[in-house]
Amino acid sequence: MVFPIILGVNIINLGLVLVWVFGSSLGVPGALFVLVSSGALAGSIWELMAIILTAIIGAVIGDIFAYEIARKFLSRLLIKLQKFKFFRNNELRARSLFKKYAFSSVFFTRFALTGLGAPVSYISGFEKLKRRKYILAVICGEILYGSIYPILGFIFKQTWNDISSMIQDFFIILVLIVIVIFLIVNYMRKRKNKLI
Repeated sequence: MVFPIILGVNIINLGLVLVWVFGSSLGVPGALFVLVSSGALAGSIWELMAIILTAIIGAVIGDIFAYEIARKFLSRLLIKLQKFKFFRNNELRARSLFKKYAFSSVFFTRFALTGLGAPVSYISGFEKLKRRKYILAVICGEILYGSIYPILGFIFKQTWNDISSMIQDFFIILVLIVIVIFLIVNYMRKRKNKLI
């Protein structure tokens, strides 16, 4: 099956980057891996630029979406978010960071402290940080986030391919070990039952 290609980039790949990065703004893990691996898979500068642009757009829209949800549904959303481990673990750190440095905390959690990005987005909405201030910090931070990680993947492509191959090999070996252990345990049980 052939998928449409824009600037040499498969639209499905761009869609994956867009959806995953958007989701990371809401607390879904794994976007960093998707960005670095997408950069590593880029075959040309044009593909890399398309990935970067898609990542920035997805991240900015996701962050603004999280902020607006938190701002609108403050009390109901806070109760629901505290059920999630990722939010509970990071909420206190994010709130203390946010109270001291509102703009800086939004900016740095976009690309440097990415684990705190979603909680800071929600807290920005809860605390009703000015929209302009929030959006400016988000755009500046997401430009770095959407650029740094795909570029690193692109630059260290061969290393990334080696690491990816090692990870695949590790999991194949792990699965084989589990299968062998399972077979040995079953064999021992059957043998023990025959002796009794």
